[in-house]
Amino acid sequence: MSSTSFRKHLSMPMMLKKMRACFERIPDPITPRNLALLQILLSAVLVSEAAVDGGL
Repeated sequence: MSSTSFRKHLSMPMMLKKMRACFERIPDPITPRNLALLQILLSAVLVSEAAVDGGL
């Protein structure tokens, strides 16, 4: 694996893409609502990332 390919797989966009794919497999028990479970889970990841980086 080249270093460019290695960095691509460790990038934030790639990590979010992989998390989204995992989160999409979680059944959402209440589908008709304003916020989907997928959106809530992805938001939690981003907020926790900002907290780790010192943004919060």
